[in-house]
Amino acid sequence: MILGIGNELAGDDILGIEAVREASKIGPKGITYKQISTGGLQVLETMLGYKKVLIVDSIETDSSNRRILELNSNDFSDLTFLASPHDINFPTALEIGRKSVPELMPEIIKIIAIEIPIQIEISDQISEEARKKIPIIRDMILKQINQFLND
Repeated sequence: MILGIGNELAGDDILGIEAVREASKIGPKGITYKQISTGGLQVLETMLGYKKVLIVDSIETDSSNRRILELNSNDFSDLTFLASPHDINFPTALEIGRKSVPELMPEIIKIIAIEIPIQIEISDQISEEARKKIPIIRDMILKQINQFLND
């Protein structure tokens, strides 16, 4: 499954959702492409039953680097961006899943994380800088799908 996460009313935070939408238009059939606007437990619930999951989400930072990061499950202990102030963070959700329903947990979880500026205004507009990254992220998603299919 390819899971795009973002908030459609938080400017550049929609990058994960937009990149997954673009990948689903040209990616292989038989792959599940989903988009959600939440974190924590709903991310966990959405992943259950899949063997391989790629999560695409943005990270709000005050850095000017605006990197695109590829993370593996070993990197998850410090993840705080896949959380909502009204929900638990992603590492905690993973731990709950591993303890309560290990048979339903994905064998492989990878993340593409896109650094964006801290979003302080409600907006449905994506910055031009972020919009230019969508094809790059889409291609990273397609590359990861090929890796998943060949593993």
